[in-house]
Amino acid sequence: MSLNWSTAAIAINAWNRYIQGWLAESQVRCIEAKDVSAPIETLIIPIERESDGIKAVMVPLSSKKMLVMESRRSEGYDLLSDAQAGLLVYTVDMTIQSIEGGWNTQRRPGSTNSDFTDAALKVGDKITVDGIQIEVISRDASGDRVRLTRG
Repeated sequence: MSLNWSTAAIAINAWNRYIQGWLAESQVRCIEAKDVSAPIETLIIPIERESDGIKAVMVPLSSKKMLVMESRRSEGYDLLSDAQAGLLVYTVDMTIQSIEGGWNTQRRPGSTNSDFTDAALKVGDKITVDGIQIEVISRDASGDRVRLTRG
């Protein structure tokens, strides 16, 4: 169900956790694309961590498409190398069933692996998805700090 990115990341992703009701509303920060007129920064704690805090940032791109960001680390069920760990960014097209390819993992600059194992963003990486620029501005034991701007 969540193996859309790496076979080493077997923990269920933020989107599936959210639609199953496994993430509390307080653990998901939903930001409307129109509200990204000024930079927005937020700390995203690793998805596998048993703690309060933001575990996912979601930006509706349309009535049928969602941009999702989550921090993946080698914790819990995930056994990730340093190259695999980072901020996982993906879109979900809700008109396409998951098994039919409704997911689109966004690659970090310089990602070269055909299996997406190096797709997660690292500190300093910037990508733009449907006009929303995502930048990882820091990473420490507490999680990944992300800045969203209009790209």
